[in-house]
Amino acid sequence: EIQSFRHAVSILGYDALNKWLSLLLVTASRDPSAPAMMQTAIARGRFMEEVGSAYFDASERDNLFITGAFSLLHLLLGTSMQEVLEQMNLPANVSEALLYGQGEFGPFLKLAQACESFDASTLAKVATDLHIPFERINRAQLLGLNFADSMQA
Repeated sequence: EIQSFRHAVSILGYDALNKWLSLLLVTASRDPSAPAMMQTAIARGRFMEEVGSAYFDASERDNLFITGAFSLLHLLLGTSMQEVLEQMNLPANVSEALLYGQGEFGPFLKLAQACESFDASTLAKVATDLHIPFERINRAQLLGLNFADSMQA
């Protein structure tokens, strides 16, 4: 039995697990936009993991990735986030961010969403609140996009 995301990664390998999850989620959805949403979710997860690297240890960075990657799951599956999370046993800080945009991961999810929607005022406010320079945000965005692109190869 896999006990945690880190345990799954140690058994399957990060790339294999990520590709498996991507395939599972895309095939689970009948929405023709699912592949693009999945790529956005993976990029978001990697962005959050990277931008939060100065604030969290490795296991919590894994949870940041999960928060970002699962943040579009309800859209992919055509249900509410509440229903999605009832089927999963995620850490409280992940669920709190996904359901309410709160907790220690909430601001990082909000930052990712602001970057994606080009919401300059929210981006500036959250970046200031988290004390994250724009250069770091830009670098994390590029890493996230590159990572998501590499998953399609």
